[in-house]
Amino acid sequence: MDVHEHLMLLGGAGMGKSTVTLRVAAAIAGAWLNGGDEGDRTYSVGSPVLPLRVSAGRLAARLERPAVRMLEEAVTAELGPYLTAEFPAHLLEGPVRGVRWLLLVDAVDEIADPERWARLLNVLASWALAPRGPYRLLVTSRPLDGPELSSLGAGRGGQVRAPGVRPCGAGTFRRQLVHRRWGRRSTRSA
Repeated sequence: MDVHEHLMLLGGAGMGKSTVTLRVAAAIAGAWLNGGDEGDRTYSVGSPVLPLRVSAGRLAARLERPAVRMLEEAVTAELGPYLTAEFPAHLLEGPVRGVRWLLLVDAVDEIADPERWARLLNVLASWALAPRGPYRLLVTSRPLDGPELSSLGAGRGGQVRAPGVRPCGAGTFRRQLVHRRWGRRSTRSA
């Protein structure tokens, strides 16, 4: 993610997609808590971000709400017992002190309702295509079919290609991850 603004991580069942989102969120959050400002270098994203992991199903269940409310409710549903206070929804309206959110949206393929699936992909695409929007996205899924997937790269000549993950040890994961352009390139060069 140090080269691309947004990524879609595709892989079969049991390939570690959810584990990747958990590890990325933990590494970046750990770096913030330990005084770092750009996250753990093993999960470099090119600029400081605030990680926020949420399941695609929780987002899809709240598609009738405005974007910030949808995110806040999904995060509260996911993290509820771990929160010591109500999640401040206003923080999701934009970058916090200039730091963008890294939304780790897990398991798009697990949305059973095809209409909600397509609507959520359209919402994610609109967030990805917003110029310097508040959100960078890492979305996980099993391989998807259909024209809805192409919407994630539409609008700016971008195209989603299917990255894959090969089973490997944690030390070689990053080298084994094959990623392609989704949306536009990051403002930071490689």
